[in-house]
Amino acid sequence: MDRSKEYFGAGHQPEDLDALLEAAFAEALVRPAELLAACPGATTLQEAVTTRGCTWPHLESWRGRVIVMLTGGDLVDPSGPLATYVGADAGARAAFVAPGLSDARDLFTHPEAIVHNLELGDVAVAGAVRAAGMVSRVWVVDDEDAWAAAAGTGVHHIATNQINRGEDPWANTAGPQGWPFECIDVCEAPASESAAIVTLTVDSGDLWDSSDEGLFAAMEIGAGEVAWTAGIAAPNSHVEPWAKACLAARAGLQADAAYLAICRPADDHPLRVQLREATGAGTEAFEFAGVPGLTGESPAFVRLERRADGTCVRGLGSSDGAAWTAIAEHCFAQPLTHVGLAAASHGAGSLPLLFVAPTATPGGPVVAADLALTSLGAGVGGVADGW
Repeated sequence: MDRSKEYFGAGHQPEDLDALLEAAFAEALVRPAELLAACPGATTLQEAVTTRGCTWPHLESWRGRVIVMLTGGDLVDPSGPLATYVGADAGARAAFVAPGLSDARDLFTHPEAIVHNLELGDVAVAGAVRAAGMVSRVWVVDDEDAWAAAAGTGVHHIATNQINRGEDPWANTAGPQGWPFECIDVCEAPASESAAIVTLTVDSGDLWDSSDEGLFAAMEIGAGEVAWTAGIAAPNSHVEPWAKACLAARAGLQADAAYLAICRPADDHPLRVQLREATGAGTEAFEFAGVPGLTGESPAFVRLERRADGTCVRGLGSSDGAAWTAIAEHCFAQPLTHVGLAAASHGAGSLPLLFVAPTATPGGPVVAADLALTSLGAGVGGVADGW
């Protein structure tokens, strides 16, 4: 969180910011006091992570939690935003501060700072930060040579505006199975995220009008209630906004079959339910921007529910995969017999769209080998595990 242009003032005190953070994240928020409590005898945050026998927690223990770092400026000016926020007791705050650092000799000047924010020209200081047992961040690293140079210093966090892996594959630390980090040295990091990822790579028109063009990777489902869920990760940049990834139930594998799908557009648009009421009919859409916590840019969770007779289906959305909001429901004249993943690139060329932890109930986790791939219209592409 950049505080470089925002100073604390009337009605906007450090305590007010802390209250907002605690209300937003509750027990998920990692507080400085936790590090102090984990290192008995430590009186400063630097002691809590650099004293013999004390160190940073393991990554797994912070899984699912949120750490807030305030950047912008330094701690030299006592009236500056970072020093004002820290006050006399950094351990009492809800967030950490990450002041600027250009000279390694200043590393221990401010014992409340355990994360240091480096300009690109000062990235060589990252080695000293790491050797001291602290964390460094460098900004803004927007070309391939600068990225390689920064990574070579052992900096921990590389901030960049080049956020699309498909457009700038060098600006990426994640492995093919979604684990988001690279080891600086040898470590025992997992090869993959714990949740499965299934990718549909599609080159097509749109899932729209009286006949669709895209891909459908699905199972044929007999009678009985069915629910599918997945997280959907869309590019959000360098992409046709109306490309889309969906969970869909269809009355068959023909391009003009009746269907209902809960879709995440690729950029700038909210979750939507699309449906074709009968074979060859037009397509209707029901957008719902009111899913709590979701914007057009957010990763989203989607859920498709089909009733036991196969004719009534509804689509739901969520920001966390736990609390669901219904967007639309429809009952068809015929059962929707095939359920699975659907995708379209909306005329913008080949596009990978990621389904995270796709799960069928009954059934369990879904992987690519479980799915039969059908080209709808002139849609081409493939389905694979990982990304």
